[in-house]
Amino acid sequence: MVLNVLRGIAATLVSIAAVLHITYYVPEHRLPESRFVYKMSHNRAFRGGGTGFQIAYQGSLIGFVTNDHICDAGKKFMWAKNSFDGHIITLRIVRQTERDDLCLLSPMKAVRWIGGIELGSSPVLGDIVYILGHPELGGLARTSGKVQNMSRVDIGLNKGSEDCVKDWYELKTIQTMYGPIERCYVIRWAWHATALVRPGSSGSPVMGVDGKLVGVVFALKRGGGANVYFIDVNKVKVFLAEELLKQVESYR
Repeated sequence: MVLNVLRGIAATLVSIAAVLHITYYVPEHRLPESRFVYKMSHNRAFRGGGTGFQIAYQGSLIGFVTNDHICDAGKKFMWAKNSFDGHIITLRIVRQTERDDLCLLSPMKAVRWIGGIELGSSPVLGDIVYILGHPELGGLARTSGKVQNMSRVDIGLNKGSEDCVKDWYELKTIQTMYGPIERCYVIRWAWHATALVRPGSSGSPVMGVDGKLVGVVFALKRGGGANVYFIDVNKVKVFLAEELLKQVESYR
């Protein structure tokens, strides 16, 4: 009952902020979902990294989710600092996908907060969404905006032409001060929203006014208009389902 009242108040605040494009800091105890959001880093001093969060299905914790580029290739562990009470835990990297820039992690010991942000449904154009994250790895910030469109986003990779072979890669010739070079790009289809976010927000949960997950932030757009790109929640569901199926197979 109390959570429903808080979410009703939050929905009103989000509606106002979405019109004004406000980024604001609020006391964490007023955000029911804030206890599931963390600073993520490869060092306990939390210099460099991004945001991550506990994800749940029907109240049961599945794991922690952030971006693949936050987990970083070749690493096995990360630290996570809880936004609500400052508690630090160690996470083991379980699964990564460069294609959709997602990373699943598992806590090395029991977490203090049971459950997580629940999986929701894909947004539609015009939906109000809000984002909880740690811009520049500072305090927990909440920003909101409206979903504008979905479009193709090409992200440049540090890969040579011989490695650019997967079906979600594309090899492009770009002009540099040293002349034309070939560069590999990963192709993603993502939502744009008008929420104003800053570096450090990668991996942040994007939620509807009901508090359920609709996507995961993975990039910023420079310039006017839609400011943030986020991965659709259906891709998150597929990513998690593939891991769960893998675990089931391992027990057979």
